Amino acid sequence: MTAPVKSNVVAPHKNISGRDWFLIYCRRDCESRRQYAWKETGSWSAISYIFIIITIAFLSACNSGVYYQKKIELPNANWAYGDTLAFQFSISDTMEIYNLYLDIEHSDAFSTQNVYMKLYTLFPDGKRLSKQKSFDLFDQQGKPAGACSGGNCQLHTMLQEKAFFNSPGTYEITLEQYTRENPLPGIHAIGLTIESAGLRR
Repeated sequence: MTAPVKSNVVAPHKNISGRDWFLIYCRRDCESRRQYAWKETGSWSAISYIFIIITIAFLSACNSGVYYQKKIELPNANWAYGDTLAFQFSISDTMEIYNLYLDIEHSDAFSTQNVYMKLYTLFPDGKRLSKQKSFDLFDQQGKPAGACSGGNCQLHTMLQEKAFFNSPGTYEITLEQYTRENPLPGIHAIGLTIESAGLRR
């Protein structure tokens, strides 16, 4: 003999009208659907949370190539001869290859196309090398080489590509402005950024 099939539909009470019974059934059905929707939403929330964590980790990894970064602001956007800008950093891995960048923050109304600097490198053994270098802030048509906003321009330019350091220890790179103007107006800040090139020698 076949057992009767159980139904989720509750038989109406003899004292409950057909309209009231219909409302009770709909209320139970809606509650069941609400619980199902909550479970579905909860599972998607967990997936979204995991996705956000992975995205944050990926963005952090993108910035992990920066080995050293420092910016020095110049008072009143004037760079005097006596303002020697020093950037000191330590190297432990002599097999790593780096890219060195200079970050120049200047006025969009800077008077010349380029700026000359003297660069000095102090090595851990006390040896000191110097060189003169020019950095273009504008092209020949006067267009800024960097990104400008609100009267200020930010230039991220290569100082030395695929550089390596033969000896571990503390290094210091110092910069001096080498122009005919003293002080030199229109330079807000100078920065040094050292990034891993992702290579080894």
